[in-house]
Amino acid sequence: MVFPLGPLVNAAAVIAGGLLGLALGARLPERMRTIVFQGLGLCTMVIGIGLNLLNLTRISLTNMLPALPVAAVLASIFLEGV
Repeated sequence: MVFPLGPLVNAAAVIAGGLLGLALGARLPERMRTIVFQGLGLCTMVIGIGLNLLNLTRISLTNMLPALPVAAVLASIFLEGV
């Protein structure tokens, strides 16, 4: 029998992220929270549209998927003051 490690790691990551957001979310300015949420929403849309169009084009977005949310959060934080 195969041990379901993937779903357990996913659940642990979601719980850890939720607790981290709960602990640090109140310390962030409202403007930064809004920008980060909008950036992550944009990443979700880009990933969804990109993966749906993957069969129509030969451009592979799978190499960029891990870096996209991290880049969006970092860009949101650094550009928040602009």
